[in-house]
Amino acid sequence: MQQPNSITHSTNTERMMEIITAYDSVIQFYKQNDKFEEFYTELEWNCALHVLYYSAFRLLMAGMNLKQMKQLYQHSKQIFPNLENNQYVKMKKDQYHMMNLIIDKHYFRFYLKTGFWTKCYNLLKDLGENNEYKREDICNMCRK
Repeated sequence: MQQPNSITHSTNTERMMEIITAYDSVIQFYKQNDKFEEFYTELEWNCALHVLYYSAFRLLMAGMNLKQMKQLYQHSKQIFPNLENNQYVKMKKDQYHMMNLIIDKHYFRFYLKTGFWTKCYNLLKDLGENNEYKREDICNMCRK
């Protein structure tokens, strides 16, 4: 169950960046217990999924701070220099098709592709169920 003050609901981008500290703690735990190399591939995948992919969506919802996106990317690549070659990243690229845009640093394309749908979703949500427009009409308005 997610709490109302959960980071997933926050628009505070500085707080979102705490993912770096949190993931560093995870990495430190595995290193201290001599398990980092054993679980390297899984940790690398989790970094791609949580630090880059999910964080990119949260930052997008808060206004897309490019500096912070780059900071997440640089931090991830510092720990996992070959992140884009991770077996899980490659295996799940169809399921997480936008992940390649983040890993390849195509932030603007990511923003355009996700920003469009976010804009439509928010507009639909604001209008509620009792509106005179059809979903297609609203999506056409969002394209403008």
